[in-house]
Amino acid sequence: MEAAGFQVTACPGPAAGHPCPVLAGRPCGLVGSADVVIHALSGRRGQNVLERLRPFGEKASPEVLVLTGIHAAPGASGRDSLPAATSEADLLEAVYRLHARRARFIRLPLTLHDGRRVLIRAVRRDDDERLREFDAGLSLRSRQLRYGGSKPPMTEDWARHLVALDFDLRFALVATAGRGTEEKIVADCRLLSDARVQGELAIVVADDYQGVGLGRLLIELTLRVAGDRGLPGVFADVRYDNRPMALLLRSEGFERTGRDLGVMTFVRSLA
Repeated sequence: MEAAGFQVTACPGPAAGHPCPVLAGRPCGLVGSADVVIHALSGRRGQNVLERLRPFGEKASPEVLVLTGIHAAPGASGRDSLPAATSEADLLEAVYRLHARRARFIRLPLTLHDGRRVLIRAVRRDDDERLREFDAGLSLRSRQLRYGGSKPPMTEDWARHLVALDFDLRFALVATAGRGTEEKIVADCRLLSDARVQGELAIVVADDYQGVGLGRLLIELTLRVAGDRGLPGVFADVRYDNRPMALLLRSEGFERTGRDLGVMTFVRSLA
């Protein structure tokens, strides 16, 4: 884990006069400060820890990875489980997966350069109609740059596919304006990857929200999630005449690696 860049802190365990705070139902500073908690206690004591682990401090929830076996505690509902004798590579992959899934809980209020307020958050299952409305509101030019040419309006099936993300190999962040029934999507940034191979970045911003810093922040946050996922790099295909996007990617550390049929490919290493 340390060789992969994670800072690892081991729990010293309970001592005389200092029982485990988690088992006692009290906040644990070690758990509260952790991004991923790897738990491998066995028997009833291990099950007690699983039942008592709750959000501590300001974190949405500490992620728990349970190593299970014949004598180990069963995995709690909604948690990832691995055999107790799992390999180091599989353990690292599971931690990367849990780490990246924290993007589900991103909720970042943002004031744009022009004073307007938006909320950056993860895509939700109920965003399908908002995505269709967002897509329909794009100008012809923005649609051409996003899709590389002409494309018919977004169908219901395609919208449902775009919101059905696992936040492992496929994840997306959106920026929204308004609240409740008035909430609308004004930008969409997503990354598709294949295991630990390079991920593909794609972003589109509503015409009246371009040029105010929104696209840059979405790209930076998406790259951070990709790094949490352990991806070695990210690439983006950009139309030859999309100069603003080319300049933005270059300013974020991307390098142009090729051009084919009017499409430029930009790559950034996350190592």
